[in-house]
Amino acid sequence: MNKKRAYHILYRALPNMLVVLSGVLLFAFFANFKEIASLFRALISLISPFIAAFAIAYIASSPLNLIERRWLQKIEKKNVRRAVAVAIVYLLGLALVTLFISFIIPQIVESVRTLINQSGDGLAAIETFVRDTLVRYDIDPSKITDLFQSWEGLWSQALDFLKSTLPQLLSVSISIGSFVINTLVAVVASVYLLFSKEKFCSQTKRVVYSLFSRKRADQLVYVTALSHRTFGGFLIGKINDSLIIGLICFIGTSLLKIPFAPLVSVIVGVTNIIPFFGPFIGAVPSAFIILIADPIKCIWFVIFVIALQQFDGNFLGPKILGQSTGLSAFWVMVAIVIGGGLMGPLGMIVGVPAFSVIYTLFKVFIRGRLQEKGMPLDPNDYKVPGPIAPLPPQEDEGPA
Repeated sequence: MNKKRAYHILYRALPNMLVVLSGVLLFAFFANFKEIASLFRALISLISPFIAAFAIAYIASSPLNLIERRWLQKIEKKNVRRAVAVAIVYLLGLALVTLFISFIIPQIVESVRTLINQSGDGLAAIETFVRDTLVRYDIDPSKITDLFQSWEGLWSQALDFLKSTLPQLLSVSISIGSFVINTLVAVVASVYLLFSKEKFCSQTKRVVYSLFSRKRADQLVYVTALSHRTFGGFLIGKINDSLIIGLICFIGTSLLKIPFAPLVSVIVGVTNIIPFFGPFIGAVPSAFIILIADPIKCIWFVIFVIALQQFDGNFLGPKILGQSTGLSAFWVMVAIVIGGGLMGPLGMIVGVPAFSVIYTLFKVFIRGRLQEKGMPLDPNDYKVPGPIAPLPPQEDEGPA
């Protein structure tokens, strides 16, 4: 009897003990927040090559599957087929990197060098252009003298700042060595992930079904599959779209003889990965760079970029991305703003597919709750004013 009473007291006191323990752990967490944050950053830095390896393998898995299905079907042995496919994927990736290094980077370096050399003449050309325009419309040019004087002062300060930071290049070169090592580790680890991706997926599912109930495990697998479809379709499609836009931008700016065509094409192509705001983020610095060299060409570039982004937004983007996110323009904007505020540029890229997954799961949840309450599922039924009448209960007709 005493033993049962002790168990009863312990059972009733257990929730209070858990609350007190949670409070103590929470206090300890905030009291040692700096140490915990430092430890967390060190842990992230330690496993960052493997995070990068997962990202590389995830992006390369789509072309790997395509190569295996279309080109290597005649190879019967699975291991040989996979090894050949992995080799082809990485050789193609190496070819793209080599092409980028041997062609685009020298063009960018030359464009930057020319931009720095022409910055003084460009500023004078801009001032002359603005003054002539103001004189043409009977506006006193002396009103903008202070503006150009202040701009020249800011430009001089910027150049002095760049000169003062040159000695820090030594520390940057040291960090480059660490980056190269981490990159090699990431590439090698991604090869292992790609070669045995089915095995890793199988092991993960076994762990999930062993730790959770069947219902919870099915839910986790469903969320994972939904995330894979959304992220995979969006990221791969957006990368392809940005490559095409960058190439079209290079061809167009070259035909229009716009200065620094390789540099601005890379900027436009890279920033195009960011949905919605990407075209504006890339066009503003590019237009400013061209403005320094040739104000008239800057106007042509702005017109060309507007036309290019209209083509991308209304034709090319929908053709490549399709309905990979299923979000309206409003929710895309919300996802980009929140993602950018939390994680910066990376959050602006992954925020849209992440929000799409949350949005889809919330729709499934709402649909399930409406079914439980016997409410209509058609969204048009909720557009009428006033309360919504539940569906009439279905009568059981019984056996025929």
